[in-house]
Amino acid sequence: MLSRYLCLSPLFSLLLNGWLVGFVAAAVVQTEPVSYLFLGLLPHGIFELPAMIIAQAAALSFGTTVIIAIFRDEKRPFLMANIWRNSDFS
Repeated sequence: MLSRYLCLSPLFSLLLNGWLVGFVAAAVVQTEPVSYLFLGLLPHGIFELPAMIIAQAAALSFGTTVIIAIFRDEKRPFLMANIWRNSDFS
């Protein structure tokens, strides 16, 4: 049950976002030129999409570390290090 929240929700979020962008892109390309699509995606592609992908990568890293720490006692000291590594934005 724990892995469902720690690992599957970031994966689901990335898949849903990719599907939604692809669906909208396919609909736009049928009526407008591709340059119109690129100009529409450009503001989101610069800041929002990389930020979401980085956040989901940190969530996956944290989730897998928590799951490993639950089942292997020798890996529990790495949990706090992983939290600090994923929250370090300097």
